[in-house]
Amino acid sequence: MANRRRSAVEASWYATGYVVAPASTQQVMAALGQIGVYRDGQRFAWRGMSSVDYRVSSTLHRSLENGATEAQVRATELDTIERAHDWNLGTGRLGTVDDLQLLADLQHYGVPTRLIDFTANPMTALWFACQEPSVEGAWDDGLVLALNITELEVATSGLGSGTWNSLGDPTGHTLSSHLHTGAPFVVRGVEGNVRLVAQEGLFVTGAVPEDVDDDSVFQSISVPFTPLEAGSLDLVSARPRGGARKLPFAGIVIKRALKARLLRHLEGSYNRTARELFPDYPGFREFGLPTGSREPSAAVESIEAP
Repeated sequence: MANRRRSAVEASWYATGYVVAPASTQQVMAALGQIGVYRDGQRFAWRGMSSVDYRVSSTLHRSLENGATEAQVRATELDTIERAHDWNLGTGRLGTVDDLQLLADLQHYGVPTRLIDFTANPMTALWFACQEPSVEGAWDDGLVLALNITELEVATSGLGSGTWNSLGDPTGHTLSSHLHTGAPFVVRGVEGNVRLVAQEGLFVTGAVPEDVDDDSVFQSISVPFTPLEAGSLDLVSARPRGGARKLPFAGIVIKRALKARLLRHLEGSYNRTARELFPDYPGFREFGLPTGSREPSAAVESIEAP
Protein backbone atom coordinates (compact mmCIF):
# COMPACT_ATOMS: atom_id res chain seq x y z
CA MET A 1 0.00 0.00 0.00
CA ALA A 2 2.90 2.33 0.72
CA ASN A 3 3.99 2.09 -2.93
CA ARG A 4 0.54 2.70 -4.43
CA ARG A 5 0.27 4.87 -7.53
CA ARG A 6 -0.98 8.39 -7.03
CA SER A 7 -4.43 9.21 -8.31
CA ALA A 8 -4.77 11.79 -11.09
CA VAL A 9 -5.97 14.51 -8.70
CA GLU A 10 -3.32 13.73 -6.11
CA ALA A 11 -0.65 13.85 -8.83
CA SER A 12 -2.00 17.24 -9.92
CA TRP A 13 -1.57 18.59 -6.40
CA TYR A 14 2.03 17.41 -6.23
CA ALA A 15 2.73 18.69 -9.75
CA THR A 16 2.13 22.26 -8.60
CA GLY A 17 5.26 22.06 -6.46
CA TYR A 18 3.44 23.76 -3.58
CA VAL A 19 2.49 20.57 -1.71
CA VAL A 20 4.51 18.87 1.01
CA ALA A 21 3.90 15.61 2.89
CA PRO A 22 5.17 15.74 6.49
CA ALA A 23 6.15 12.41 7.99
CA SER A 24 5.14 13.11 11.61
CA THR A 25 2.66 15.11 13.67
CA GLN A 26 5.51 17.42 14.72
CA GLN A 27 6.35 18.11 11.08
CA VAL A 28 2.69 18.80 10.29
CA MET A 29 2.52 21.44 13.02
CA ALA A 30 5.87 22.88 11.92
CA ALA A 31 4.65 23.18 8.32
CA LEU A 32 1.47 24.97 9.40
CA GLY A 33 3.54 27.46 11.36
CA GLN A 34 6.05 27.91 8.56
CA ILE A 35 3.34 29.02 6.14
CA GLY A 36 2.42 31.88 8.43
CA VAL A 37 5.97 33.24 8.55
CA TYR A 38 7.09 32.34 5.03
CA ARG A 39 6.96 35.98 4.02
CA ASP A 40 5.95 39.06 6.01
CA GLY A 41 2.60 40.69 5.40
CA GLN A 42 0.82 37.69 3.88
CA ARG A 43 -2.67 36.54 4.88
CA PHE A 44 -4.06 33.07 4.28
CA ALA A 45 -7.45 31.40 4.29
CA TRP A 46 -7.42 27.73 5.22
CA ARG A 47 -9.42 24.77 3.93
CA GLY A 48 -9.31 21.21 5.23
CA MET A 49 -10.11 18.39 2.81
CA SER A 50 -10.27 14.81 4.05
CA SER A 51 -8.76 13.43 0.83
CA VAL A 52 -6.03 14.49 -1.57
CA ASP A 53 -8.36 13.18 -4.30
CA TYR A 54 -10.44 16.36 -3.92
CA ARG A 55 -10.10 19.51 -6.01
CA VAL A 56 -11.16 23.02 -4.97
CA SER A 57 -14.59 23.54 -6.45
CA SER A 58 -17.89 24.95 -5.27
CA THR A 59 -20.89 22.76 -4.52
CA LEU A 60 -22.86 24.55 -7.25
CA HIS A 61 -20.16 24.00 -9.87
CA ARG A 62 -19.95 20.31 -8.92
CA SER A 63 -23.72 19.91 -9.12
CA LEU A 64 -23.70 20.81 -12.81
CA GLU A 65 -22.36 18.76 -15.68
CA ASN A 66 -18.60 18.50 -16.10
CA GLY A 67 -17.11 21.57 -17.74
CA ALA A 68 -19.91 23.90 -16.67
CA THR A 69 -19.16 27.51 -17.62
CA GLU A 70 -19.59 30.66 -15.60
CA ALA A 71 -22.71 31.47 -17.66
CA GLN A 72 -24.27 28.14 -16.64
CA VAL A 73 -23.29 28.57 -13.00
CA ARG A 74 -24.66 32.12 -12.95
CA ALA A 75 -27.96 31.12 -14.58
CA THR A 76 -28.49 28.36 -12.02
CA GLU A 77 -27.50 30.70 -9.21
CA LEU A 78 -29.96 33.41 -10.25
CA ASP A 79 -32.73 30.83 -10.52
CA THR A 80 -31.95 29.59 -7.00
CA ILE A 81 -31.97 33.14 -5.64
CA GLU A 82 -35.31 33.87 -7.29
CA ARG A 83 -36.83 30.67 -5.93
CA ALA A 84 -35.49 31.48 -2.44
CA HIS A 85 -37.12 34.92 -2.57
CA ASP A 86 -40.39 33.34 -3.71
CA TRP A 87 -40.08 31.15 -0.60
CA ASN A 88 -39.84 34.35 1.48
CA LEU A 89 -36.19 33.70 2.38
CA GLY A 90 -33.58 36.40 2.63
CA THR A 91 -35.34 38.73 5.03
CA GLY A 92 -33.35 39.60 8.10
CA ARG A 93 -34.18 41.51 11.26
CA LEU A 94 -33.24 44.80 9.61
CA GLY A 95 -34.51 44.22 6.11
CA THR A 96 -33.79 42.23 2.97
CA VAL A 97 -30.30 40.73 2.88
CA ASP A 98 -28.14 40.91 -0.22
CA ASP A 99 -27.49 37.95 -2.50
CA LEU A 100 -24.17 37.09 -0.87
CA GLN A 101 -25.75 36.79 2.57
CA LEU A 102 -28.60 34.76 1.11
CA LEU A 103 -26.13 32.41 -0.56
CA ALA A 104 -24.20 32.06 2.71
CA ASP A 105 -27.41 31.09 4.51
CA LEU A 106 -28.40 28.67 1.74
CA GLN A 107 -24.92 27.12 1.86
CA HIS A 108 -25.34 26.55 5.61
CA TYR A 109 -28.41 24.41 4.94
CA GLY A 110 -26.84 22.36 2.15
CA VAL A 111 -28.08 24.22 -0.93
CA PRO A 112 -25.40 24.21 -3.67
CA THR A 113 -23.84 27.67 -4.11
CA ARG A 114 -20.69 29.15 -5.64
CA LEU A 115 -19.28 29.90 -2.17
CA ILE A 116 -16.31 27.75 -1.12
CA ASP A 117 -15.87 27.21 2.61
CA PHE A 118 -12.62 28.34 4.23
CA THR A 119 -11.62 29.28 7.76
CA ALA A 120 -9.32 31.82 9.33
CA ASN A 121 -8.08 29.16 11.77
CA PRO A 122 -5.55 26.59 10.47
CA MET A 123 -6.38 24.24 13.35
CA THR A 124 -10.00 24.12 12.22
CA ALA A 125 -8.84 23.27 8.69
CA LEU A 126 -6.58 20.56 10.12
CA TRP A 127 -9.54 19.04 12.00
CA PHE A 128 -11.48 18.71 8.74
CA ALA A 129 -8.46 17.28 6.93
CA CYS A 130 -8.25 14.57 9.61
CA GLN A 131 -11.79 13.29 8.97
CA GLU A 132 -12.67 10.24 6.90
CA PRO A 133 -13.43 10.98 3.21
CA SER A 134 -17.12 11.41 2.47
CA VAL A 135 -16.80 10.05 -1.07
CA GLU A 136 -16.51 6.30 -1.44
CA GLY A 137 -13.21 5.22 -2.96
CA ALA A 138 -11.38 8.48 -2.24
CA TRP A 139 -7.86 8.01 -0.88
CA ASP A 140 -7.78 8.79 2.84
CA ASP A 141 -4.71 11.00 3.08
CA GLY A 142 -6.10 14.46 3.79
CA LEU A 143 -4.97 17.90 2.68
CA VAL A 144 -4.79 21.26 4.42
CA LEU A 145 -4.86 24.06 1.85
CA ALA A 146 -3.58 27.54 2.69
CA LEU A 147 -4.73 30.05 0.06
CA ASN A 148 -3.00 33.41 -0.11
CA ILE A 149 -5.75 36.05 0.12
CA THR A 150 -3.49 39.06 0.72
CA GLU A 151 -4.42 40.76 -2.54
CA LEU A 152 -8.01 39.54 -2.79
CA GLU A 153 -10.85 42.00 -2.36
CA VAL A 154 -13.21 41.42 0.54
CA ALA A 155 -16.95 41.58 0.01
CA THR A 156 -19.05 41.96 3.14
CA SER A 157 -22.45 40.35 2.93
CA GLY A 158 -25.45 41.69 4.78
CA LEU A 159 -28.24 44.10 3.91
CA GLY A 160 -28.76 45.20 0.33
CA SER A 161 -26.46 47.99 -0.77
CA GLY A 162 -27.75 51.54 -0.58
CA THR A 163 -25.20 53.14 -2.90
CA TRP A 164 -26.16 55.02 -6.06
CA ASN A 165 -24.49 52.36 -8.21
CA SER A 166 -26.73 49.68 -6.76
CA LEU A 167 -30.13 51.32 -7.14
CA GLY A 168 -31.08 49.05 -10.04
CA ASP A 169 -30.14 45.90 -8.15
CA PRO A 170 -29.75 46.63 -4.42
CA THR A 171 -29.52 43.01 -3.29
CA GLY A 172 -27.44 41.67 -6.17
CA HIS A 173 -25.03 44.52 -6.85
CA THR A 174 -22.22 43.43 -4.53
CA LEU A 175 -22.08 39.91 -5.95
CA SER A 176 -22.48 40.89 -9.61
CA SER A 177 -19.89 43.67 -9.43
CA HIS A 178 -17.27 41.33 -7.96
CA LEU A 179 -18.06 38.58 -10.46
CA HIS A 180 -17.58 41.08 -13.27
CA THR A 181 -13.86 41.36 -12.46
CA GLY A 182 -13.32 37.63 -12.94
CA ALA A 183 -10.94 37.53 -9.97
CA PRO A 184 -11.62 35.51 -6.81
CA PHE A 185 -12.68 37.40 -3.72
CA VAL A 186 -13.32 36.80 -0.03
CA VAL A 187 -16.81 36.89 1.47
CA ARG A 188 -17.36 37.66 5.12
CA GLY A 189 -20.88 37.53 6.51
CA VAL A 190 -22.41 40.18 8.70
CA GLU A 191 -25.07 37.89 10.12
CA GLY A 192 -22.98 34.78 10.80
CA ASN A 193 -24.70 31.72 12.25
CA VAL A 194 -23.30 30.03 15.34
CA ARG A 195 -21.53 27.35 13.29
CA LEU A 196 -19.81 29.89 11.05
CA VAL A 197 -18.67 31.81 14.13
CA ALA A 198 -17.41 28.68 15.89
CA GLN A 199 -15.46 27.60 12.83
CA GLU A 200 -14.17 31.16 12.19
CA GLY A 201 -15.55 30.62 8.75
CA LEU A 202 -15.34 32.71 5.64
CA PHE A 203 -15.86 32.04 1.95
CA VAL A 204 -13.78 32.40 -1.17
CA THR A 205 -15.55 32.59 -4.50
CA GLY A 206 -15.38 34.19 -7.93
CA ALA A 207 -16.25 33.66 -11.56
CA VAL A 208 -15.49 30.24 -13.02
CA PRO A 209 -12.29 30.55 -15.10
CA GLU A 210 -12.85 30.52 -18.86
CA ASP A 211 -9.87 28.32 -19.67
CA VAL A 212 -9.74 26.01 -16.66
CA ASP A 213 -7.82 22.82 -17.38
CA ASP A 214 -9.43 19.47 -16.55
CA ASP A 215 -6.30 18.60 -14.56
CA SER A 216 -6.29 21.83 -12.55
CA VAL A 217 -6.75 21.51 -8.80
CA PHE A 218 -8.64 24.83 -8.85
CA GLN A 219 -11.84 24.31 -10.81
CA SER A 220 -14.18 27.09 -9.66
CA ILE A 221 -11.85 30.02 -9.02
CA SER A 222 -8.80 31.42 -10.76
CA VAL A 223 -5.56 30.97 -8.79
CA PRO A 224 -2.59 31.93 -10.99
CA PHE A 225 0.74 30.37 -10.07
CA THR A 226 4.02 29.27 -11.60
CA PRO A 227 4.76 25.62 -10.75
CA LEU A 228 7.79 25.00 -8.58
CA GLU A 229 10.42 22.37 -9.15
CA ALA A 230 9.50 19.20 -7.27
CA GLY A 231 10.98 19.18 -3.79
CA SER A 232 12.05 22.83 -3.77
CA LEU A 233 9.43 23.92 -1.24
CA ASP A 234 10.46 23.25 2.35
CA LEU A 235 7.80 24.00 4.96
CA VAL A 236 9.36 21.93 7.71
CA SER A 237 12.69 23.64 8.28
CA ALA A 238 13.10 26.90 6.37
CA ARG A 239 12.50 28.51 3.00
CA PRO A 240 15.35 27.48 0.68
CA ARG A 241 17.25 29.89 -1.51
CA GLY A 242 15.66 30.09 -4.91
CA GLY A 243 12.27 29.08 -3.58
CA ALA A 244 9.03 30.95 -4.17
CA ARG A 245 9.21 34.62 -3.16
CA LYS A 246 5.69 34.25 -1.87
CA LEU A 247 3.22 31.42 -1.69
CA PRO A 248 0.11 31.73 -3.89
CA PHE A 249 -1.06 28.69 -1.94
CA ALA A 250 0.42 25.75 -0.08
CA GLY A 251 -0.86 22.26 0.59
CA ILE A 252 0.06 20.01 3.49
CA VAL A 253 -0.75 16.33 2.98
CA ILE A 254 -2.09 14.74 6.16
CA LYS A 255 -1.18 11.08 5.98
CA ARG A 256 -3.92 8.73 7.12
CA ALA A 257 -1.63 7.18 9.74
CA LEU A 258 -1.34 10.58 11.46
CA LYS A 259 -5.03 11.54 11.53
CA ALA A 260 -6.07 9.94 14.82
CA ARG A 261 -3.02 11.28 16.66
CA LEU A 262 -3.54 14.77 15.26
CA LEU A 263 -7.22 14.74 16.27
CA ARG A 264 -6.22 13.93 19.86
CA HIS A 265 -3.72 16.77 19.74
CA LEU A 266 -6.31 19.18 18.34
CA GLU A 267 -8.79 18.26 21.06
CA GLY A 268 -6.31 18.52 23.91
CA SER A 269 -4.40 21.62 22.84
CA TYR A 270 -6.71 23.60 20.58
CA ASN A 271 -10.24 22.62 21.64
CA ARG A 272 -11.05 21.51 18.10
CA THR A 273 -13.85 18.94 18.42
CA ALA A 274 -17.15 18.29 16.67
CA ARG A 275 -18.94 19.67 19.73
CA GLU A 276 -17.09 22.98 19.48
CA LEU A 277 -17.22 23.27 15.69
CA PHE A 278 -20.89 22.29 15.26
CA PRO A 279 -22.62 23.93 18.28
CA ASP A 280 -26.17 23.75 16.94
CA TYR A 281 -29.08 21.32 16.72
CA PRO A 282 -28.03 19.90 13.32
CA GLY A 283 -24.54 19.45 14.74
CA PHE A 284 -25.94 17.44 17.64
CA ARG A 285 -27.94 15.30 15.23
CA GLU A 286 -24.87 14.73 13.09
CA PHE A 287 -22.22 14.18 15.75
CA GLY A 288 -23.82 13.99 19.20
CA LEU A 289 -25.89 10.83 18.78
CA PRO A 290 -24.61 7.26 18.67
CA THR A 291 -23.31 6.34 15.23
CA GLY A 292 -26.27 4.12 14.39
CA SER A 293 -28.74 6.88 15.26
CA ARG A 294 -27.26 9.56 13.02
CA GLU A 295 -28.92 10.68 9.83
CA PRO A 296 -26.87 11.17 6.66
CA SER A 297 -25.50 14.69 6.69
CA ALA A 298 -23.61 17.16 4.53
CA ALA A 299 -22.02 18.91 7.53
CA VAL A 300 -18.49 17.81 6.77
CA GLU A 301 -19.08 17.14 3.10
CA SER A 302 -20.02 20.77 2.45
CA ILE A 303 -16.62 21.83 3.73
CA GLU A 304 -14.37 19.33 2.07
CA ALA A 305 -16.13 17.37 -0.66
CA PRO A 306 -14.32 17.01 -4.02
